[in-house]
Amino acid sequence: MANEPFFRKDGDRFIPTAAGIGPWTATSLHGRLIIGLLGSEIERQYRTPEYMPSRLTVDMYRLPTCRRSRW
Repeated sequence: MANEPFFRKDGDRFIPTAAGIGPWTATSLHGRLIIGLLGSEIERQYRTPEYMPSRLTVDMYRLPTCRRSRW
Protein backbone atom coordinates (compact mmCIF):
# COMPACT_ATOMS: atom_id res chain seq x y z
CA MET A 1 0.00 0.00 0.00
CA ALA A 2 3.04 2.30 -0.13
CA ASN A 3 2.28 5.60 -1.87
CA GLU A 4 -1.25 4.53 -2.78
CA PRO A 5 -3.62 7.50 -3.22
CA PHE A 6 -6.63 7.77 -0.92
CA PHE A 7 -8.93 8.37 -3.89
CA ARG A 8 -8.82 7.74 -7.62
CA LYS A 9 -10.61 10.14 -9.93
CA ASP A 10 -13.18 8.65 -12.30
CA GLY A 11 -14.69 11.46 -14.35
CA ASP A 12 -16.33 13.77 -11.82
CA ARG A 13 -16.28 11.15 -9.07
CA PHE A 14 -13.66 10.28 -6.47
CA ILE A 15 -13.41 6.55 -5.83
CA PRO A 16 -11.87 5.60 -2.46
CA THR A 17 -9.01 3.12 -2.33
CA ALA A 18 -7.96 0.74 0.44
CA ALA A 19 -5.55 3.40 1.72
CA GLY A 20 -8.53 5.49 2.85
CA ILE A 21 -10.12 2.89 5.11
CA GLY A 22 -10.79 4.23 8.59
CA PRO A 23 -9.82 2.51 11.83
CA TRP A 24 -13.37 1.55 12.85
CA THR A 25 -14.79 -0.78 10.19
CA ALA A 26 -13.77 -2.23 6.84
CA THR A 27 -16.50 -0.20 5.10
CA SER A 28 -15.81 3.20 6.66
CA LEU A 29 -13.55 5.89 5.28
CA HIS A 30 -11.23 7.94 7.43
CA GLY A 31 -12.98 11.23 8.20
CA ARG A 32 -9.88 13.39 7.80
CA LEU A 33 -9.58 12.23 4.19
CA ILE A 34 -13.16 13.21 3.40
CA ILE A 35 -12.60 16.67 4.89
CA GLY A 36 -9.28 17.03 3.05
CA LEU A 37 -10.93 16.15 -0.25
CA LEU A 38 -13.77 18.57 0.46
CA GLY A 39 -11.33 21.40 1.24
CA SER A 40 -9.27 20.67 -1.85
CA GLU A 41 -12.33 20.71 -4.10
CA ILE A 42 -13.67 23.95 -2.56
CA GLU A 43 -10.32 25.60 -3.28
CA ARG A 44 -10.11 24.16 -6.78
CA GLN A 45 -13.62 25.15 -7.80
CA TYR A 46 -14.16 28.45 -6.00
CA ARG A 47 -10.81 30.07 -5.22
CA THR A 48 -10.31 33.48 -6.78
CA PRO A 49 -8.05 36.38 -5.79
CA GLU A 50 -11.05 37.82 -3.91
CA TYR A 51 -12.03 34.57 -2.21
CA MET A 52 -9.51 32.17 -0.77
CA PRO A 53 -10.78 29.85 1.96
CA SER A 54 -8.61 29.88 5.05
CA ARG A 55 -10.47 27.61 7.44
CA LEU A 56 -12.96 24.76 7.11
CA THR A 57 -14.95 23.28 9.96
CA VAL A 58 -17.09 20.20 9.43
CA ASP A 59 -19.24 18.34 11.95
CA MET A 60 -19.48 14.65 11.13
CA TYR A 61 -22.41 12.94 12.81
CA ARG A 62 -21.64 9.42 11.64
CA LEU A 63 -18.89 7.41 10.00
CA PRO A 64 -18.36 8.12 6.32
CA THR A 65 -19.17 4.78 4.72
CA CYS A 66 -18.14 3.24 1.48
CA ARG A 67 -20.13 0.73 -0.53
CA ARG A 68 -17.09 -1.45 -1.11
CA SER A 69 -16.63 -4.18 1.45
CA ARG A 70 -13.47 -5.70 -0.05
CA TRP A 71 -10.43 -3.84 -1.29
